Amino acid sequence: MDIVKTDLENLIESFTNILKTNDTSLDQLQEIIDFIKKNREDLENLSIENIIGLQDTLNSKVDNTKVLTPVPENALFTDTNTWRPISDSVSSVDSTVSASSKAVKIAYDKAMEAIRKAATVPSSIGGVGTYAFLAYYGSKTFSPGSTWVGSKLRYAGVSEYGSVKLENQSLSGTWRCMGYSTSNTPATLFLRIA
Repeated sequence: MDIVKTDLENLIESFTNILKTNDTSLDQLQEIIDFIKKNREDLENLSIENIIGLQDTLNSKVDNTKVLTPVPENALFTDTNTWRPISDSVSSVDSTVSASSKAVKIAYDKAMEAIRKAATVPSSIGGVGTYAFLAYYGSKTFSPGSTWVGSKLRYAGVSEYGSVKLENQSLSGTWRCMGYSTSNTPATLFLRIA
């Protein structure tokens, strides 16, 4: 026990001697200690009112009784009112109304359904979404975007001499003309839409 006490006493005495020295490495620390000792009474009496401009600065801050959530450091406050009513509409173009989570989900589901439909490859010839080179037996003019009943159309081909050849079988559904043709036996590209 005496050994521990002696070691501790030696360590304390060593620290005391270091603090008493005027070593240049301790000059700044010693100056701080001297300043505190010299101005202890002034420092103890220091208050907000004694610091010029501090009270005015504090008065201009937001009253903390009005702040309901913690404010992040460096946060900026503006007078802009960003509150908007919420709507379930997925077709509104009103920029003063925000979409609800329900509206966002509906829009998302519609987009995903459109993507699935677009990615679905028809599995049979003549199915909805397929293209075919078709003709109308007789004299007709085909304009792009016009729609035709499948029963009036026939699969077509062009011979080596440029004449249109028709298949006898009529089609079903509704077809949209994707090209242009005028002749006694007009033929062009069609897309089945229904």
